[in-house]
Amino acid sequence: MTGVIFELGKNGIFVNEEVSSGIYLKYYFLVPCISEAQEELKRLSDASLRRENEKPEIINKLQESEKERCSLVETLRSKLEDARQKLVGSDNKVRQLESQLSQEQRVSSIAKKIWIFLDTAAKI
Repeated sequence: MTGVIFELGKNGIFVNEEVSSGIYLKYYFLVPCISEAQEELKRLSDASLRRENEKPEIINKLQESEKERCSLVETLRSKLEDARQKLVGSDNKVRQLESQLSQEQRVSSIAKKIWIFLDTAAKI
């Protein structure tokens, strides 16, 4: 009668030793495995819970970081616009000075021609 744990005999109920020792061995080896699996499950569950609890903090840090980057980008845009305005002003000043120099060179050239003409006329 393998597979049956209890047998009914003339003197009462007997435990089938072969089956009960097999069950005992299974129990002996399964309990530590089950216990280990439960511990692993608890560890993983705790780790998952910890990560879930950390998510809002991580999200807040990312949002703060994004705000700081946006602020920095806006500051850099402002500085870039200021630098562009200064460059445009400098370019305009350079054009103005180049125009003034050209005009003064024309006046100087005319004055030199007049001086040469007068010098030549005075020698005659």
